[in-house]
Amino acid sequence: MNKKVAIGVGIVIAIIIGILAYQVETENRMQEGHATYPENPQTVGSLTINKGKYMIGEVVFINMELNPLENGQVEIFNPDGVLYHKFKFNGSVDPSPNLYVRPVLENRYGICTVDNLAGTWTAKISGVTLNDKRTGLTIEPREIQFNILNEVISGDERFENWTKDVCSEESLIEDALDNRIEIPIGSGDVDIVP
Repeated sequence: MNKKVAIGVGIVIAIIIGILAYQVETENRMQEGHATYPENPQTVGSLTINKGKYMIGEVVFINMELNPLENGQVEIFNPDGVLYHKFKFNGSVDPSPNLYVRPVLENRYGICTVDNLAGTWTAKISGVTLNDKRTGLTIEPREIQFNILNEVISGDERFENWTKDVCSEESLIEDALDNRIEIPIGSGDVDIVP
Protein backbone atom coordinates (compact mmCIF):
# COMPACT_ATOMS: atom_id res chain seq x y z
CA MET A 1 0.00 0.00 0.00
CA ASN A 2 2.83 2.42 0.85
CA LYS A 3 4.39 1.84 -2.57
CA LYS A 4 1.15 2.81 -4.31
CA VAL A 5 0.84 5.97 -2.24
CA ALA A 6 4.47 6.89 -2.92
CA ILE A 7 3.99 6.35 -6.65
CA GLY A 8 0.80 8.42 -6.62
CA VAL A 9 2.49 11.26 -4.72
CA GLY A 10 5.44 11.12 -7.12
CA ILE A 11 3.14 11.41 -10.14
CA VAL A 12 1.28 14.38 -8.61
CA ILE A 13 4.59 16.13 -7.82
CA ALA A 14 5.84 15.51 -11.38
CA ILE A 15 2.62 17.01 -12.83
CA ILE A 16 2.88 20.09 -10.62
CA ILE A 17 6.54 20.60 -11.56
CA GLY A 18 5.61 20.26 -15.25
CA ILE A 19 2.84 22.86 -14.98
CA LEU A 20 5.10 25.31 -13.14
CA ALA A 21 7.91 24.83 -15.67
CA TYR A 22 5.47 25.47 -18.53
CA GLN A 23 4.17 28.68 -16.93
CA VAL A 24 7.69 29.99 -16.25
CA GLU A 25 8.77 29.17 -19.81
CA THR A 26 5.71 30.91 -21.29
CA GLU A 27 6.28 34.04 -19.18
CA ASN A 28 9.97 34.14 -20.17
CA ARG A 29 9.13 33.76 -23.86
CA MET A 30 6.56 36.58 -23.67
CA GLN A 31 9.07 38.87 -21.96
CA GLU A 32 11.59 38.10 -24.71
CA GLY A 33 9.03 38.82 -27.43
CA HIS A 34 8.94 35.22 -28.69
CA ALA A 35 5.38 34.44 -27.71
CA THR A 36 2.05 36.11 -27.74
CA TYR A 37 -1.28 34.92 -26.43
CA PRO A 38 -1.57 31.13 -26.08
CA GLU A 39 -3.32 28.90 -28.59
CA ASN A 40 -7.07 28.76 -28.03
CA PRO A 41 -8.69 27.14 -31.09
CA GLN A 42 -12.03 28.60 -32.16
CA THR A 43 -14.18 26.33 -34.34
CA VAL A 44 -17.43 26.66 -36.23
CA GLY A 45 -18.37 23.75 -38.51
CA SER A 46 -15.22 22.78 -40.43
CA LEU A 47 -13.49 26.13 -39.89
CA THR A 48 -10.91 26.48 -37.11
CA ILE A 49 -8.74 29.48 -36.29
CA ASN A 50 -5.90 29.00 -33.83
CA LYS A 51 -6.80 31.74 -31.31
CA GLY A 52 -9.52 34.04 -30.13
CA LYS A 53 -7.24 37.07 -29.68
CA TYR A 54 -4.12 38.27 -31.45
CA MET A 55 -1.55 41.01 -31.11
CA ILE A 56 -0.82 43.36 -34.00
CA GLY A 57 1.53 41.61 -36.41
CA GLU A 58 0.45 38.08 -35.54
CA VAL A 59 -0.61 35.58 -38.17
CA VAL A 60 -4.13 34.18 -38.03
CA PHE A 61 -3.82 30.47 -38.86
CA ILE A 62 -6.87 28.93 -40.50
CA ASN A 63 -7.42 25.19 -40.74
CA MET A 64 -10.30 23.24 -42.20
CA GLU A 65 -11.06 19.52 -42.02
CA LEU A 66 -13.55 19.05 -44.84
CA ASN A 67 -16.01 16.37 -45.82
CA PRO A 68 -15.74 15.60 -49.56
CA LEU A 69 -19.23 17.08 -50.04
CA GLU A 70 -18.32 20.47 -48.53
CA ASN A 71 -17.92 23.28 -51.01
CA GLY A 72 -18.05 27.02 -50.33
CA GLN A 73 -16.06 30.04 -49.24
CA VAL A 74 -14.66 31.80 -46.20
CA GLU A 75 -14.73 35.59 -46.02
CA ILE A 76 -12.79 37.58 -43.45
CA PHE A 77 -14.11 41.02 -42.53
CA ASN A 78 -12.24 43.79 -40.68
CA PRO A 79 -13.81 45.55 -37.65
CA ASP A 80 -15.59 48.02 -39.98
CA GLY A 81 -17.26 45.16 -41.86
CA VAL A 82 -15.13 45.56 -44.99
CA LEU A 83 -14.11 42.35 -46.78
CA TYR A 84 -10.38 41.83 -46.14
CA HIS A 85 -9.74 38.35 -47.53
CA LYS A 86 -11.74 35.61 -49.25
CA PHE A 87 -10.92 32.05 -50.24
CA LYS A 88 -12.90 29.17 -51.69
CA PHE A 89 -12.77 25.58 -50.54
CA ASN A 90 -13.82 22.22 -52.00
CA GLY A 91 -13.55 19.12 -49.79
CA SER A 92 -13.32 16.75 -52.76
CA VAL A 93 -10.24 18.60 -54.06
CA ASP A 94 -8.45 19.48 -50.80
CA PRO A 95 -9.86 17.92 -47.62
CA SER A 96 -7.47 19.77 -45.26
CA PRO A 97 -6.71 23.28 -46.51
CA ASN A 98 -4.47 25.37 -44.25
CA LEU A 99 -3.74 29.02 -44.79
CA TYR A 100 -2.83 32.10 -42.88
CA VAL A 101 -3.69 35.78 -42.96
CA ARG A 102 -1.70 38.59 -41.36
CA PRO A 103 -3.89 41.69 -41.08
CA VAL A 104 -1.72 44.74 -41.77
CA LEU A 105 -2.15 48.45 -42.46
CA GLU A 106 -3.37 48.78 -46.04
CA ASN A 107 -4.83 51.78 -47.81
CA ARG A 108 -6.94 49.68 -50.19
CA TYR A 109 -8.91 48.18 -47.27
CA GLY A 110 -9.23 51.43 -45.35
CA ILE A 111 -7.01 50.10 -42.56
CA CYS A 112 -5.02 53.30 -42.21
CA THR A 113 -3.91 53.26 -38.57
CA VAL A 114 -3.49 50.77 -35.77
CA ASP A 115 -6.87 51.94 -34.47
CA ASN A 116 -8.50 50.60 -37.67
CA LEU A 117 -6.68 47.27 -37.28
CA ALA A 118 -7.57 46.63 -33.64
CA GLY A 119 -11.05 45.33 -32.92
CA THR A 120 -13.34 42.39 -33.56
CA TRP A 121 -12.82 40.64 -36.91
CA THR A 122 -15.29 38.15 -38.39
CA ALA A 123 -14.71 35.02 -40.47
CA LYS A 124 -17.87 33.93 -42.30
CA ILE A 125 -18.18 30.44 -43.76
CA SER A 126 -20.87 29.85 -46.40
CA GLY A 127 -21.84 27.25 -48.98
CA VAL A 128 -22.45 23.58 -48.29
CA THR A 129 -20.70 22.87 -44.99
CA LEU A 130 -20.88 20.56 -42.00
CA ASN A 131 -23.09 21.69 -39.17
CA ASP A 132 -21.49 22.60 -35.84
CA LYS A 133 -21.99 19.08 -34.47
CA ARG A 134 -20.34 17.68 -37.64
CA THR A 135 -23.26 15.25 -38.08
CA GLY A 136 -24.75 16.58 -41.33
CA LEU A 137 -24.53 19.21 -44.03
CA THR A 138 -26.10 22.66 -43.99
CA ILE A 139 -26.26 25.70 -46.27
CA GLU A 140 -26.72 28.10 -43.35
CA PRO A 141 -23.85 30.64 -43.22
CA ARG A 142 -22.04 30.83 -39.89
CA GLU A 143 -19.58 33.23 -38.34
CA ILE A 144 -16.68 33.09 -35.96
CA GLN A 145 -15.13 36.18 -34.41
CA PHE A 146 -11.63 36.95 -33.18
CA ASN A 147 -10.05 40.06 -31.71
CA ILE A 148 -6.93 41.93 -32.69
CA LEU A 149 -5.82 43.86 -29.64
CA ASN A 150 -4.12 47.24 -29.74
CA GLU A 151 -0.84 45.63 -28.66
CA VAL A 152 2.20 45.23 -30.92
CA ILE A 153 4.40 42.14 -30.72
CA SER A 154 7.38 43.28 -28.66
CA GLY A 155 10.78 42.87 -30.26
CA ASP A 156 9.40 42.74 -33.82
CA GLU A 157 10.84 45.77 -35.61
CA ARG A 158 8.39 45.44 -38.53
CA PHE A 159 5.48 46.61 -36.39
CA GLU A 160 7.04 48.96 -33.85
CA ASN A 161 6.82 52.02 -36.12
CA TRP A 162 3.14 51.72 -37.03
CA THR A 163 2.32 55.20 -35.85
CA LYS A 164 1.61 56.89 -39.18
CA ASP A 165 -1.61 56.99 -41.15
CA VAL A 166 -0.88 54.94 -44.30
CA CYS A 167 -3.87 56.54 -46.06
CA SER A 168 -2.70 60.12 -45.62
CA GLU A 169 -1.54 61.98 -48.73
CA GLU A 170 1.93 62.45 -47.26
CA SER A 171 2.27 58.75 -46.56
CA LEU A 172 1.09 57.78 -50.06
CA ILE A 173 3.64 60.12 -51.68
CA GLU A 174 6.38 58.77 -49.40
CA ASP A 175 5.50 55.18 -50.32
CA ALA A 176 5.44 56.01 -54.04
CA LEU A 177 8.91 57.54 -53.77
CA ASP A 178 10.19 54.55 -51.77
CA ASN A 179 8.84 52.11 -54.40
CA ARG A 180 10.19 53.77 -57.51
CA ILE A 181 12.69 51.87 -59.60
CA GLU A 182 15.44 53.19 -61.81
CA ILE A 183 15.79 51.82 -65.33
CA PRO A 184 18.57 52.96 -67.63
CA ILE A 185 17.14 54.15 -70.95
CA GLY A 186 19.41 55.62 -73.58
CA SER A 187 22.01 57.93 -72.11
CA GLY A 188 20.32 58.62 -68.77
CA ASP A 189 18.36 57.08 -65.96
CA VAL A 190 14.62 57.44 -65.80
CA ASP A 191 12.61 57.02 -62.62
CA ILE A 192 9.46 55.00 -63.13
CA VAL A 193 6.91 55.16 -60.36
CA PRO A 194 4.54 52.18 -60.51
